[in-house]
Amino acid sequence: MTVMWKNSVVEEGLWENGLSYECRTLLFKAIHNLLERCLMDKNFVRIGKWFVRPYEKDEKPVNKSEHLSCAFTFFLHGESNVCTSVEIAQHQPIYLINEEHIHMAQSSPAPFQGKQMVIFLISTHPPPSPTG
Repeated sequence: MTVMWKNSVVEEGLWENGLSYECRTLLFKAIHNLLERCLMDKNFVRIGKWFVRPYEKDEKPVNKSEHLSCAFTFFLHGESNVCTSVEIAQHQPIYLINEEHIHMAQSSPAPFQGKQMVIFLISTHPPPSPTG
């Protein structure tokens, strides 16, 4: 395996010799970015370390198994076995806010009275790929 950065060899080696910290970090980040792009294509959003599929506008939180959230951790087992740990959890229902929600909040004197709301600003686009 050869790792190159801006046309210069940073590290050279074989899988059998194990991976350096820099190689592991780059590999884990690349795998995580690939997972993130695939999940975003399936309408998941990322909140912190969690990937969650928001409920649709009129969808009621009935079938909770479709809205489980997941988080991934990568690690090296032995010298060169790349492993992942998948954490599955169930969070409170998450909805994407749209203009209709904003208008409703502006037109009502107390739109969320007695309700708790936590808002995360998230991108609906995956991060750009490292190659452009």
